[in-house]
Amino acid sequence: MESIELDTVTLRLVARTLPGKQFEAGRQLRVLVIRALARAGIVTAADATVGLVEDPAVPAAEAAEAAEPSEVKGAVR
Repeated sequence: MESIELDTVTLRLVARTLPGKQFEAGRQLRVLVIRALARAGIVTAADATVGLVEDPAVPAAEAAEAAEPSEVKGAVR
């Protein structure tokens, strides 16, 4: 264990691999660690989701118009 703070724990894992296999081995180890933490009921950043919260006061049509780029005078197309 590298460090323990109020809301985080940093783990450090060292492993020996064949030359050129360090990235593949690292990905596999991270997957195994995240799965083990999930089985133990520990929430990780990998469990986080990103969502879009829209302003209910803005109708969808207005939001779509605002998202479209406006024409710029002299713009080359």
